[in-house]
Amino acid sequence: MPEIEGLRIDAGVTTGSVVSVYYDPMLAKLIVWAPTREEARRRLIVALRRLSCLGLRTNKAQLLAILRHPDFVRARHHTRWIEAEGVTGVGEAPGAKRAARLAVLAHTLSRPRQDERGRAILPKVALGWRNSRARDAELLVDGQAIQWRPEPGALGGFQVVDGLTGASGQLVVEAPDGAAVAFRLDGHRQTARLVRDQDRVWVHTAEADVCLTLDPPFPDRRVSLPPGSLVAPMPGRVLRVEVAEGDAVVAGQALIVLEAMKTEHTLRAPQDGVVGALRAVVGALAVGGGGVAVPPAMRDDPLTEW
Repeated sequence: MPEIEGLRIDAGVTTGSVVSVYYDPMLAKLIVWAPTREEARRRLIVALRRLSCLGLRTNKAQLLAILRHPDFVRARHHTRWIEAEGVTGVGEAPGAKRAARLAVLAHTLSRPRQDERGRAILPKVALGWRNSRARDAELLVDGQAIQWRPEPGALGGFQVVDGLTGASGQLVVEAPDGAAVAFRLDGHRQTARLVRDQDRVWVHTAEADVCLTLDPPFPDRRVSLPPGSLVAPMPGRVLRVEVAEGDAVVAGQALIVLEAMKTEHTLRAPQDGVVGALRAVVGALAVGGGGVAVPPAMRDDPLTEW
């Protein structure tokens, strides 16, 4: 949580709380106070930029997009304004793509310091040195590989090259320590907070929160869903099943209707095909692909994929 004047956090959960799919999606809210509306708006932007909430989907990007919108700045919004203007925040955060690349850089810089602690074997050999051409594990953002290539630079820094755009810059690492890393890129100081969860790395920067997926250099032997599988996008109750096994369907055809967050969500066929197996049952709880755990009492329910 950021520590700034005039900030209050209202939350209904604490460490160890069990949150089931029956909860309202708003688990916490961030509130600011200031003598004027404009001061409050600016203070809220600062608070949201500093707030590090990793591992959960939030509407932080949308809130920042709203707070920065000219209509909101001039108080010209109305009750249907978000719908009319289409303010979603998806891809609208200033520098979101740059933040993704900086997140990769922050992760890359934090690893050597962590690996170096307690190292007793060949301490004088540079970390990361190898005598083979084997591929390193890649980091993916939205399925796209992004990589910074650090090269020796002046004053103990690095000349880094953005593997995605080819842009380069002078990098000086200030404090890579544990889950946090601070560095200067072309003289501009950046900070990032990193939390690793198996094959994912969550990174918080002032510009955006980014989830990186580790793509290992060796084949993944874990069981994957068969081609053509459809997974619930979020936890929800199955309201209707519009097809049966063996039905021929066309791309865009409605297959399943879920009720989630007081709204109906229609799952449609991604392509033409035939329904090979159907595991959805009306009234059952579907737990989607967003990393949501199934409470013990619900583990016998028909689940996600169909």
